[in-house]
Amino acid sequence: MAEYPPYVNAYNGVPTLFEQIKAAAVPPKFTVDFLSTALDMKSSSYRAMIPLLKKLGFIDPANVPTQAYKDFREDSFALYYSLENSIRRLISERLSEKHGANWWNDKVPEGVRKEVEKKQREEKDTTMSIRSEDPLALH
Repeated sequence: MAEYPPYVNAYNGVPTLFEQIKAAAVPPKFTVDFLSTALDMKSSSYRAMIPLLKKLGFIDPANVPTQAYKDFREDSFALYYSLENSIRRLISERLSEKHGANWWNDKVPEGVRKEVEKKQREEKDTTMSIRSEDPLALH
């Protein structure tokens, strides 16, 4: 059975969570107490943010902040880069679980695949480095 991302009732708090993570010191463990005191996210609805951070790879199974958590805090580029890659990885894992390893070719509409292939070719023709071979990075 596929494992889905955790349900987050207070989804409007997600941007606040990441803003507060950036501003606060890195805790030894990301706990409910840290969430409510250091990040000032006191509602019990925010407790679901902890499983979300685990799914995104920002904290490990023991609630210890990972390198992705620390990278996220470094600067705005690293913040978005780290978050985008975590989300892409999670999406790819869930789609592979649900539709198999060939989900891109089997489930993504041909028009989308062709547009991504076009963007990949255009990147290869520039002097810039290629972002990624992962099609999710270009869509």
